[in-house]
Amino acid sequence: MSVDRICPGRWFALRVLFLNISCTLAAFDIEAPAGEKLEPKFRESLTRYVVSFGVSVKTSLKGLLICWVSVVSADIPILSNV
Repeated sequence: MSVDRICPGRWFALRVLFLNISCTLAAFDIEAPAGEKLEPKFRESLTRYVVSFGVSVKTSLKGLLICWVSVVSADIPILSNV
């Protein structure tokens, strides 16, 4: 593939994608259920995979506000050099 045909905005798109995913995760508190310890259990088959386990997911206004303030103030390193 010729270098002339590579998308010039690909680095910006990757940074924006990372920012969106991190802000989405910051909006939630993901914890182990009360009194339980999260240890991955694996199931062996043709491939090896983690068995499903329960978690507690709650909204986190604090995490969402921190992410929003960081984006607005452009204080996130991922947006530098763009």
